[in-house]
Amino acid sequence: TKSIFQHIQQNNGLNELLRESLVSSITWEVDSHLDYWTKLASHTTVAPFLPFQQEDLSSILQSRVQTLNLKYQGLHWKRLDVSLAAIKYFTSVDHVEYLDLFNVNKAPDEDDGNVALLTFSTGGAHALDNNALWQALRTRLITGTRRRPGFTLKVGLVANSRETMFSWCNIENGLENCELEWSSLLA
Repeated sequence: TKSIFQHIQQNNGLNELLRESLVSSITWEVDSHLDYWTKLASHTTVAPFLPFQQEDLSSILQSRVQTLNLKYQGLHWKRLDVSLAAIKYFTSVDHVEYLDLFNVNKAPDEDDGNVALLTFSTGGAHALDNNALWQALRTRLITGTRRRPGFTLKVGLVANSRETMFSWCNIENGLENCELEWSSLLA
């Protein structure tokens, strides 16, 4: 993994990364550490991957929410609808620990808008396991919230605050009618 980060730094980010040099350095590193394993297997495949960034974690959390939705659809709710703003907020630096990778060729005291080449989750997707939104969805909603299979459960953020609202909604006479189930400052 050290080689991956070195290549990103030397090439000023992901866009300039040369696949061939990256794969050859990773293959050398894997061979040097796992030489005994490569002798056992006649075919060894190295699949380099980059660590998860915020967009990746947002996508993973959306996928988990969709899986949860489908699992309890018709039992607990008609549909579970978590807003994109809530997903992005709960995968932001306020809720996930990220690390920035900077260009090694610049001196640390250079102040020319030093922008990170790569920002990634230090815990990978495991950072979502203890995420406040995910915990609330898995525990409080499934075990403690009343079941309303004919209603959509909407989860969203209150504008200009960190408060999360959980509301039951349905359509009556062409209008959406929502009832607040509970709200919380999820930490």
